[in-house]
Amino acid sequence: MDIYEFLEAIKMKLQAYYGDEYAVSICSITKNNDHVKNGVTIRKNDENLAPTIYLDKQYEEYKDGRSFQDITDELITTRSGCADSIGMDMDFFLDYARVKDKLRVKLISKERNKNLLQDIPHMDFADLSVAFYVAIEDEKIGSGSILIRNEHIKEWGVSIDRLYEDARNATIKEEPPYLADLVNMLTEIYINKTHTSWKDMSADIRQSLEEMRSNKSNMYVLTNSSKLYGATVIMYPGMLEEIGDHIEDDYYVIPSSLHEVLIVPQYACPDGAELSAMVEDVNRTELDATEILSEHAYRYHRDTHWLEPVMP
Repeated sequence: MDIYEFLEAIKMKLQAYYGDEYAVSICSITKNNDHVKNGVTIRKNDENLAPTIYLDKQYEEYKDGRSFQDITDELITTRSGCADSIGMDMDFFLDYARVKDKLRVKLISKERNKNLLQDIPHMDFADLSVAFYVAIEDEKIGSGSILIRNEHIKEWGVSIDRLYEDARNATIKEEPPYLADLVNMLTEIYINKTHTSWKDMSADIRQSLEEMRSNKSNMYVLTNSSKLYGATVIMYPGMLEEIGDHIEDDYYVIPSSLHEVLIVPQYACPDGAELSAMVEDVNRTELDATEILSEHAYRYHRDTHWLEPVMP
């Protein structure tokens, strides 16, 4: 059976299990870069909230021979474990005054999100798009986010301009920029993950980092304090100008993912087309499709404050 027949069969099986007290629905949700995920919701009739349980992975397992019964048993167990998130108070989401401080902005690809952008409020930044979400923090379920859609701002009665101003201000306040030398940041990540120190690193790791420092000492990582959607920092007011003042030259912005960019001074890499070719290669071989921000690098011109796309 194809994915749609599989979803319908799952729905019928679960509806028979839960009975009339629950409503089982299948859904397809467009995520970042127009990546569509298919899932199911199991909502009790007296509840106004139900999490989506995605099923694309289970469908692939079914095609590889996993039993239908085993999959439905897993979904029932998963649904039982969702009680905390269902009990979460979402009334605040109906009141813009309560939502405002939780608003955030993120940069996404305009080219890869043609379908998604029809359903969400957005603004342009260079050849990218600025999208909006609400950051969720809950003691029971941890952190999460809700993407702002057109129906939300219509319900709130706010304009895109006001949404942008409030979301950008809240993001800058809660997610300050973080600029670090590339090797220093890699060293910090390694130490944090391995709970070791520089002197206790293996000789091979130390040598690799030292070689990188020698060869790429002019590269920086720009992200935010949480390292989540950190590429957004390039749209902070004055951020690009401040980096240019620090480097004292034009420079390239390499979008390595949604979560960070690399900064390379122009004097360290005169051929920006090579950097764009590198971005294409990393997108194709290293990144999950939903993590890609752009297909190319950008050059920042200090004299005109222009962030110019650089084609490979």
